[in-house]
Amino acid sequence: MRRSAAAERSHTVSAPRTPSPTRRPAPAQPAPAQPAAARVALKDDPRPVGEVDGAWWPRSRVLVDELRELSAGVDDRLGPVTRVGYNLRIWPSVPRRTTTDGHLVRLGGFASTPPDVVDVFGAHGRLCLLVVPPESSDADARRCLDRASAAGNDDDVATLLAGAGGEPTDA
Repeated sequence: MRRSAAAERSHTVSAPRTPSPTRRPAPAQPAPAQPAAARVALKDDPRPVGEVDGAWWPRSRVLVDELRELSAGVDDRLGPVTRVGYNLRIWPSVPRRTTTDGHLVRLGGFASTPPDVVDVFGAHGRLCLLVVPPESSDADARRCLDRASAAGNDDDVATLLAGAGGEPTDA
């Protein structure tokens, strides 16, 4: 069936939709929370000095929950984190691998790894970080982060933790 010439020439143009005055605009989506890298402090000197390359103050002992913040704190130095070595007795119930910010991270627990450190690997190397106990006070943790990341600091883990009001963890 053929349409008339007038019907072919006419067409409907819809006016752009405008929100109704009674309709509320959709709420803005909150931006994804960015991890605070201030809980990771690294020595500026890339040459190894002392037992640790800096310190990390996690919020809990659930390693997979803490990886995003740890990754954000070391990304500039290492690139994306690819592997983390930890002490089996200190970090309970850790899967062998997880994904953080779209990157696969392999997690390896070892009884031989010192209890108060984690080894963090990325495309550009490895860092050994002192783990400040999550339950540390803000003042104690900040002192420990500052001391462990001070240029030329070669204190051992026990000295760093004792100087910040903490005690080394017995594994």
